Amino acid sequence: MITKEQFASLNKKEKQVFQYVQLNHDKAGYMNIRQLAKACEVSSATIMRYIQKLGFSSYKEFQLACQQQEKEVFDYQANEIIASIMQMEKPYFKEKMDEVAEMLADYDFILFQGIGNSGGIASYGARCFSNKGKFALYINDPFYNYETLPKNIIVIFMSISGDTKEMIIQAENFMKSQIPIIVISANQDSALAQLADYALIYNIKVQRIKDLFDMTSQIPAIYILEKLSQLVYEKMSQDVTF
Repeated sequence: MITKEQFASLNKKEKQVFQYVQLNHDKAGYMNIRQLAKACEVSSATIMRYIQKLGFSSYKEFQLACQQQEKEVFDYQANEIIASIMQMEKPYFKEKMDEVAEMLADYDFILFQGIGNSGGIASYGARCFSNKGKFALYINDPFYNYETLPKNIIVIFMSISGDTKEMIIQAENFMKSQIPIIVISANQDSALAQLADYALIYNIKVQRIKDLFDMTSQIPAIYILEKLSQLVYEKMSQDVTF
């Protein structure tokens, strides 16, 4: 019902309309313009500007589109999540996890990268490693001067699609500096996965609202981070001499 370009053209009030309609197609399709404006806490003029930006010639046409559009359901069955995690227990994946953990244990500093939902998971990942005695940090500023960071560094990118432009640019910059890259993603064919020294790919159904908002489960990514941080902790413990 809306493209990225159309969404980018919306002002703050019009985005309020978008959010309400997105969650209430069944109601919005049967409201008159005044009722919808009241529900969205905007003016009728804002409603008209909104539907015009979406390409509708009249409010009636917009109503019909809402009525015809089925409300999208973003959910997972428990067995989908379990199946995704069980695939990580296969020998090939466990061997790869062990190789990545061995590599991470050799570096003094782990830098986490991610934006959007994956940014939150990246921050959690840094906490997981820090709690287990490994210096790790999440930096969410793409303009951060990375030359000020310690030299013995390795980077972990969290990205469901693996094709986010900002992440690719950062990965390319790290490559130029010969900094190793680990990617945790749901897309084995992504640009980030191709740039990485190691890519840990999990299988999960990707779910998005109109290509704008990511609703994909992060449970598999969290599982990888918790498992990986534990493996690194064990390897660090083995290296301790008394």
